Amino acid sequence: MFNSSFYFIAAYIFVLPIIGLVARAYSKETSLKDYYLAGGAVGLLPLVFTLYATQYSGNTLLGFAGNAYRNGAIALFSVLGMMMVVVVWTLFARKLQKLSKEQGFITIIDYLRYRFNLPMLANLANIILIITLCNYVLTNFKAIGLLVESITNGGVPLVWGVFIAAIAMAFYESVGGMRSVIFTDMLQGSLLLAGCLLVFTVILVIFDGPFNLISQLQNVPAGHWQTMDASRWRQGLSIVFLFGFAISLYPHAIQRIYAARDWLSLKKSFIFMFFLPLFTTLPIVITAMASFLLLPDIPREQSDQIIPHVLNELATNFPAMKYLLALFMAAAIAAIMSTIDSALLSIGSAITNDICKPLMPNSSQAQLTRIGKYLSWVLMLLMAWLATLLPQTIWGLLVLKLEILVQVAPAIILGIRTTHIRGQSILLGLIAGTTAAIWFKLGFWGTPELYNISAGLWGLGINLCTIALAQTLGIGQQKTQAQRQA
Repeated sequence: MFNSSFYFIAAYIFVLPIIGLVARAYSKETSLKDYYLAGGAVGLLPLVFTLYATQYSGNTLLGFAGNAYRNGAIALFSVLGMMMVVVVWTLFARKLQKLSKEQGFITIIDYLRYRFNLPMLANLANIILIITLCNYVLTNFKAIGLLVESITNGGVPLVWGVFIAAIAMAFYESVGGMRSVIFTDMLQGSLLLAGCLLVFTVILVIFDGPFNLISQLQNVPAGHWQTMDASRWRQGLSIVFLFGFAISLYPHAIQRIYAARDWLSLKKSFIFMFFLPLFTTLPIVITAMASFLLLPDIPREQSDQIIPHVLNELATNFPAMKYLLALFMAAAIAAIMSTIDSALLSIGSAITNDICKPLMPNSSQAQLTRIGKYLSWVLMLLMAWLATLLPQTIWGLLVLKLEILVQVAPAIILGIRTTHIRGQSILLGLIAGTTAAIWFKLGFWGTPELYNISAGLWGLGINLCTIALAQTLGIGQQKTQAQRQA
């Protein structure tokens, strides 16, 4: 029932709580900043690894791969989308990081409260961020369950795979907070990078090099992948901008901006992050497309597991491939766990810092930190249970989350770039944009992607138009805290 992949991954999961205990020894105080931001002094190397391991997850190794297998060349826009994330960070990261040091920010909501001084805006944004983070966690829990089920040929059901991983993550996160997450991210990021590149190398060898592979991909039977006409280009570019303006706002990514030791470390980490899609997303997408040439009849509901399917197939003919399969499975589970722990840490900080702290103003930092640790266990097990009920593909859930999350972009980017934007304008834009995105997503215009443009980008356009109109009409003229200080 169990193969080498299972034992390799079991050993890996066993090591993670030990790393968490080691990270705990580096804790300096029982404050929210120490627990959720590792004291705000993360240097270049750990910063690169934690950003990398957080940004690339089960969505990359399973969701992106499944999308590439089903849809072909349009999946290559995912590579540009991940690079676009770094471009968008440069629009706001430097000033946001500086403000976080000056004002002691823990979450995105801390910034919104400081900048706009509008509780309704902060609360609505917090609800959106928590919902999208929960979606993020659910898709990745589903991915880890699918992998464990695949590794054991059904011997360990999806439910057990999810809960075993959840307990391991809840332990090391609760004992060490972000320090534990960063320590484990360094191991997980290394496995992820190695797994992606080695699998891609094997595919190139099998197809006698990249040029021969491209030639064979061009001969895929018409009808399986749609031709890249004007509508598909619009859809692809829509993916690039949706990824760029939504993924850059992941609360756990923003918290890493806060946690960076200084701007120089953060700037250098962005340079690395800009090129890493070429060594992670691109190899996975091309590998998944090449997999169609090897296994063209995988059902849609199993397409998210296309790379494990291919490696399993190769292992039957080449026994040495079982070790590569074990490495890829470990890399995939590492990527997933590094994302889940970061996202749940952010959900915990949003509840502890943005909900519990205002309701319990007399609580000490130690008491709030203790609440955060309990939340780690409750949220981890709750999300694990919900993940076992998910019916959709990972890609579909990923896009849905980004279409809602992107509506927060004007609040962050315009708030940082100009002092003239008022909170009431941002609030109206957020309400209008989120409503429009859901309206388009539900297909009330006849299709969820009108003119092959993402529902989230239609919502973002309406969001920005609403802000412009509210600004023009002079809604909400009072000055914000940031404006008064300026």
